[in-house]
Amino acid sequence: LERFHYTVPTGVLNISTKEQISVNDGGEVRSVTNPVGLVELKVEVLDGPMEAPLLFYTDTRGNLLRQRPTGTYRITAVKNEFESQSKTVILSENDTTDVTFYLERPQSTIFGGVYDISGHGINKARVYGISDHGDTSLTLTDASGNFMLRAYEADWRIAAELEGYRPSFAKKITVESGENYDFGEIFLEKNPVTLSGIVKNGSGNPLLGVKVLLLQDGVKINEIPSTPQSGTFSFSVPAGTYTLSTEKTGFTSYR
Repeated sequence: LERFHYTVPTGVLNISTKEQISVNDGGEVRSVTNPVGLVELKVEVLDGPMEAPLLFYTDTRGNLLRQRPTGTYRITAVKNEFESQSKTVILSENDTTDVTFYLERPQSTIFGGVYDISGHGINKARVYGISDHGDTSLTLTDASGNFMLRAYEADWRIAAELEGYRPSFAKKITVESGENYDFGEIFLEKNPVTLSGIVKNGSGNPLLGVKVLLLQDGVKINEIPSTPQSGTFSFSVPAGTYTLSTEKTGFTSYR
């Protein structure tokens, strides 16, 4: 009786499933990468030891580590609320192959317009939507006041804002997968008070490059990073009590 031992060359699959979303962070839009856990991974052998299609799942942090025979595999990531995604991977002997799936939700759009009370389109108004999943979609209107937000199937709260105007109330809508949702019109009302002035030096001359801060109850609500050569500043605000603060290197601050 003779014994035969076969050594199958293997490698390691290191799979991650994630998504990238845009969030509004203090008025700035930045991209955030979050793990997507419990994603179904269908694995088909294209070249190598032939076997029935395999089925794995990433863990709650979106990770999966598996040792497999060397060869070529087709891996498909599947999860509800996301579009399926496939990748072809070559696994080499004694090697770790990193595979990252950036899953995307089926794309929809929300479109409409932002106008002042006279019906004129407002340019560069900020329109944002917050989904019931906590994701934020943000865009700016064009010169005619038109906007288009990227979205996916979910409930969304839509609102608009612009410095010098009262922000709109958020309106809740339901968007279906692949739908182009006509949101309609958003009207912004201009703040009724203009607070303006000139920053001057000790000789009474206008001062260039002064930062002017507008505060209410100790919280900054607006600022002008640098005054022009005329030293002028202007804020459009609701009626109320405010604090003005000015800063410039080499000068004492004013409040």
